Parts: sequence; C-alpha cells; structure tokens
Amino acid sequence: AAVAAPLSSQPVLEVRDAAGNVVSSASAAVTAVIASGGGTLAGNTTVSTTNGVAAFTDLSLTGTVGQRTLSFTAPALAPVTSAAFALLPGAAARVVITRQPVGGAVAAPLLTQPIVELRDVSGNLSTGSTATVTAGLSGFTGTVGGTVAVAAVGGTATVSNLQVNGQPGTYALTFATSGVPGVTAGPM
Repeated sequence: AAVAAPLSSQPVLEVRDAAGNVVSSASAAVTAVIASGGGTLAGNTTVSTTNGVAAFTDLSLTGTVGQRTLSFTAPALAPVTSAAFALLPGAAARVVITRQPVGGAVAAPLLTQPIVELRDVSGNLSTGSTATVTAGLSGFTGTVGGTVAVAAVGGTATVSNLQVNGQPGTYALTFATSGVPGVTAGPM
C-alpha cells in the first residue's frame, strides 16, 4: 500500500462454518480497523456480506511508513487479522525546504545552496518522485540564475549553483513543482 492511495489488494473476507465452507446465507456487517502500525484508515470501512463474502473496494491508509495489519470484526463472529503489509510513501503532496538557502553576492552562487524534498500527505519523503522543482523569486525585482530547475532523485532536489541577479536587497526564493503547492524560503 502507498500512503493515501487505495490498497493495491483490497481485502476480501468469507464467513465460513466449522468445516471451512463458505456460508452463502450469512448476512453480516464486517468492519475494518488498523490492528497495528497506527495511522488513519479511510474509505468504506464497513461492508455487508453478499453470499457470505465481504469485499472491500476503496480502503486506503495515511500515516508514517512501516508495517501494518488490519483487523476485521463482525457481530457474533470471531475477529480475524490480516497478514502484515508495508505502508510505503505516497505521491508528492507538498514541497519542503530541508536546507535553507543563504544569500551571497549578486550574480554569484548562493553561499548555501538549498535542498528541497517532496513529501506525501503524511509527511513521508516521496521516494518515488522524480518531479522537477523550479526556483523563483518573491518580493524582489531580479532573476534567478544558475540551474533553476532540478529533477528530484528519490524525492529530493539538490540545487548546486543557484544565484540571484539584480539589485542588492532582501529577497525570498520560492520552490514549486507541477500539481503540488510550493514553498517560500525565509527572506535573505
């Protein structure tokens, strides 16, 4: 499973008798909850059996990456717990600056080049993201020079030669990628 995405394999449960046969006449409301690993379970967490089978269709999880199990309960039936599965990072949902840029002389590389990460809705590094992060300026007349667009590797975009061109003054750099809210570095 990936954070905030439907489980790639949705749970299907059967109501069985003591001999292991599916009880097709069984009518029960089966409820799914997180048994271990924490986080939030979303989607239709309670489904009714049809012909003795409860098939979930849209369960998803958010939370810190790691192992999870789900538990399933129904009135008058013994509960059951799923096998362990991994919750992996989800799609990029926000941009985070992990190393703030530090300014320098006009038209010279910044003294400290920024590092920007793409994170999923739960704050996990979106390790599958290779999106291009683009730098811009806020509150300053000038241009950004050097390599202003950097492709993320494993969700991290490391800038190496960014510079600001224009009149000396205070400015703020912005970092954005398509479909994800951008972020602004503190004024420099």
